Amino acid sequence: MKWLTRYKNFFFNKALDPYPTSWLDDFRIELTSASDHHYANDKQQIEITLSVRARDSLAVSDKEFASFRVVERNTAGAFIPLKTLPSQGSWWGSTEKNGYDYYASITSSAIDSPPVAERSQTSVDDAHHANPLLQKKIYAMTSASGGTTKQLWAQITKDTGEVYETNFEFVTDITLVAVPIPQYSAPADYSLNRTLISGSESSGIFIYEWVIFPFGVKLYSATMSPSGMIQWQDKAPDETKASYVAFAGPKEANFEHNPAIVTGDYFVANERADNVSSPNSDKIVVLLQGSLFIPYHSESANTQNGPCTITAVDYQGNPHLFKINFKLPTGLEGRTNLEISDAR
Repeated sequence: MKWLTRYKNFFFNKALDPYPTSWLDDFRIELTSASDHHYANDKQQIEITLSVRARDSLAVSDKEFASFRVVERNTAGAFIPLKTLPSQGSWWGSTEKNGYDYYASITSSAIDSPPVAERSQTSVDDAHHANPLLQKKIYAMTSASGGTTKQLWAQITKDTGEVYETNFEFVTDITLVAVPIPQYSAPADYSLNRTLISGSESSGIFIYEWVIFPFGVKLYSATMSPSGMIQWQDKAPDETKASYVAFAGPKEANFEHNPAIVTGDYFVANERADNVSSPNSDKIVVLLQGSLFIPYHSESANTQNGPCTITAVDYQGNPHLFKINFKLPTGLEGRTNLEISDAR
């Protein structure tokens, strides 16, 4: 019975195998987006790919693959999982690609790309291996201070209890860099272009579209609050000449109207423009419509005459905040021209 006791002692007290190469043929972390930089705006992502392959005749189980993750080191030097929820001043990761471009890219190639399968396979080098290369995609974001960095490794836990990181035998790591959020100033950093869609100022009946966007940057989304404003040529009870403003953000085909503005039934039923004149995917379009048939409404004239605040995010995930208002408080020139300024 002594041999049985020795066998049990060996089996139950056996040391865990410290060498990942006895199980794995490939085990790595790498950047698969173009840059290791991303804006610290908690939106722009860096794509990280984790790859693992078992040695021939061995396997990576579903449970082992589920444990495959990105890790960082804490102040004590221990490996801990990268956070999966937003964390102020830090980094976190998601398995979902969002709609924002990668750093320094203003192309649309990364937009609306299909999600990567949780357990995807690639044929790279498969001809020389009995086992496929298994991969995971993680998308890192940050709100850390600009210029700070984060070093990351991959980690996997074997069913028998061994925990391996890519800092021994398979040595790979990546370092991410947080870039300060750029500061935009209105009007200097924005294009504000007016296009006459129909009518004329001389007739008093006209439709202008003002197209707004930051120079060199595409807009991902935008809102305006309130969603419109109005200005009569004069603040007088018998005045009916007015300019009406509504808003459409990127990818929006219809103008958003401010329900607090009282224009009268005739304007809404017969004149009001509801559709953007041409498709727009990455700019703001502001409607400026002149009419001779909007009865003066004191409350609208005094509480809904602007300015309106525009809050936008570009395809790099960076914020934009500015105001838009009529150029002058009265007169034809005042209500046919808009201007923008900082809202901070």
